[in-house]
Amino acid sequence: QHMQHMQHMQHMQRPSQHAQYTTYNISHATYNTRCTTEKYTGLAGLANLGNTCYMNAALQCLANTTPLTWYFQTNIPATKLNAPLVQHYAELVTDIWSGEYSEIAPVAVVRDIKRMNPIFQGYGQQDSQEFLRCILDKLHEHLKEECAPPYADDDEEAKPSEQKQQEEEEEEEQRKEPKQTEPEPTRQRFESKEASGLDDAWGGSPAKYKVTEPPTKKRAVDATPRDHKETNGVSHERQQFNKEAMVEPPSPTPKKKAKIKRRFYQSIVSDCFEGLLLSRVKCLKCGYISSKKDPFWDLSLSIPDNDTIRKANEDSGHVPSKAESNGWGSWLGSFFTSRTVDLADCMRAFCMKEELTGSERYRCDRCKLRNDSQKYMRIIRPPEVLCVHIKRFRHDAYLWTKSTDRVLFPLKGFDIGAFCEPYQQFASECEHTKYDLIGVVRHMGIMSGGHYIAYAYNQKHKQWYEFDDRTVSSVSPSTVENTEGYVLFYRRKIPEREEERKQIKRQVKEYAQQGHKAEGGVYYLSRKWWARWKVVHAPGPIDNQPFVCHHGRMLPKPTPPTKSSSKTGTTTATSTATDKELIAVPPAVWKYLCEKYGGGPPLRSLITCDICAVEHSNL
Repeated sequence: QHMQHMQHMQHMQRPSQHAQYTTYNISHATYNTRCTTEKYTGLAGLANLGNTCYMNAALQCLANTTPLTWYFQTNIPATKLNAPLVQHYAELVTDIWSGEYSEIAPVAVVRDIKRMNPIFQGYGQQDSQEFLRCILDKLHEHLKEECAPPYADDDEEAKPSEQKQQEEEEEEEQRKEPKQTEPEPTRQRFESKEASGLDDAWGGSPAKYKVTEPPTKKRAVDATPRDHKETNGVSHERQQFNKEAMVEPPSPTPKKKAKIKRRFYQSIVSDCFEGLLLSRVKCLKCGYISSKKDPFWDLSLSIPDNDTIRKANEDSGHVPSKAESNGWGSWLGSFFTSRTVDLADCMRAFCMKEELTGSERYRCDRCKLRNDSQKYMRIIRPPEVLCVHIKRFRHDAYLWTKSTDRVLFPLKGFDIGAFCEPYQQFASECEHTKYDLIGVVRHMGIMSGGHYIAYAYNQKHKQWYEFDDRTVSSVSPSTVENTEGYVLFYRRKIPEREEERKQIKRQVKEYAQQGHKAEGGVYYLSRKWWARWKVVHAPGPIDNQPFVCHHGRMLPKPTPPTKSSSKTGTTTATSTATDKELIAVPPAVWKYLCEKYGGGPPLRSLITCDICAVEHSNL
């Protein structure tokens, strides 16, 4: 029967543009009757390759994340396509949005992920959110490029000036302090670490002298092997004499370890999904506040109980939401009844103050001791695409259970401004904190077994669709709003920025149609920066430096010498730029972008620099 089934499937197959996919020739009417009269882009179903519904749901949401999809369709550098996962994912996204296929089997992408992460091997059901993290991390690793530090690694600015001055004075005294040559008797100097409080593990300063206990009448145990009577040229008797000495020579001051410089990388994945959290810990004894910046690609939010919601509302000063109380208690009731919780309640519980006591006490940098503390977090750089993971699976009383509590999430205008804080160079990014929903991953069933589907908003047709493996159907917004969300995808909306993008892209398109003819000539922009400008709110200054030499012209690329060139002694040089590396813009667009974002240098021609070409040929 299996062989007959395989032969039947081979008759149904038709060749695809890419050999990695198996595309089935199924009538468009099987999943949408209107497909017989109109091509639907972005509506191809994904075949289930053996319990891969968790992959299909995540892939459909990623395919409907417009900035990411646009990059893989049009702007990915050819050098990055050497990685199999990058190439196969780009081909998958291109086929989904080509409108030519009703169903695609993502064999190559699934195979690449299983090779990279053993947890996804086999045919067992896995977690969709873990797969999402895995594929985004792998794509980032292949696409990343080193960049300038977007923020300080160490938060030295949080230290008060008095503390900095005190630390500098202590270090200066330690350098100038003379060494003692005649120490006092051992009995007067001897002191345990517990009594002195100079435990190195707790940050105490090391003792100036290594003190040994007074010798006893018992014979000391010799740790030296019998066949090695001398160590480093010192006899065994001499070692015994040193052990009985009152004081050992002072050890040299340990040198501080050189601080390793942290490197920063960016890619289209980090441009879309990466945000920045600022976590602060306040010592309740001295009041010192230490802070740390943590990048994140998604927020994993627990579903708070009623008591936690009440505390979070009191902490933030928010009016309590109208969440229904089950009357069974926050723990026992979750096994029998479902509550209604707002997504904002989950965010408030995530950002609320947390008491660090007992074994969780924090070591204060000023007191050098572990004291009771308070910890709280804020978002200082909102991401372009906010990915929210709702923790529905939990471990209670030796059992894994799934929470069926309903979490209300808005389709439009989800404002996270109450959980953001303007901070230094990221203050301007906190001015726009509203998001619109673009995708949902839903888990149906129980903990031991279930099924994943996805809901995604098609930007081309302005319609919500349900993706259930190979089946695709349109749904109403109310259906999406009332679903049991597991992973939510929100995209930040900035109306004035969207209008700016539309106008500039229209001018660039018209300029290209006119053959790049305009008063003032032509300017060229790095497509790498152009891609960031189309995706992120703050793309940074224009960076044309990789293409411009110090003479202000195009950098040449020396070509290997040929037979004819070797006879004449000349070497040709070509430009390092291609159509996928530079984009031509009119002078008005260049002037506007330079005034708003800064950077440069200007590039007016693709003709290579003759001086640099000669230098390259000589090298």
